Amino acid sequence: MNIVAGAQYARIDDQGLHYLHEDKPALLEVDNVVLCTGQQSVRALYDELVELGSSVKLSLIGGAQRAEELDALRAIDQGTRTALAL
Repeated sequence: MNIVAGAQYARIDDQGLHYLHEDKPALLEVDNVVLCTGQQSVRALYDELVELGSSVKLSLIGGAQRAEELDALRAIDQGTRTALAL
């Protein structure tokens, strides 16, 4: 497992997850993406993919789903269940 701190997500497409790290573009070639980011609701990527009619299966969980009632146990449970369903 690799952790990339400070990454900025750019887009997800058939190649995988495109992101910026230290202002340099990078690509993580993957079939599935699970984002677990921060404690504030950041839905821009999700909303953009929905708006574009993405054929990718999307899940919105944890604080991104309901930040006003952030519950770490709920978020971990939802993240685990989402990952296991892939």
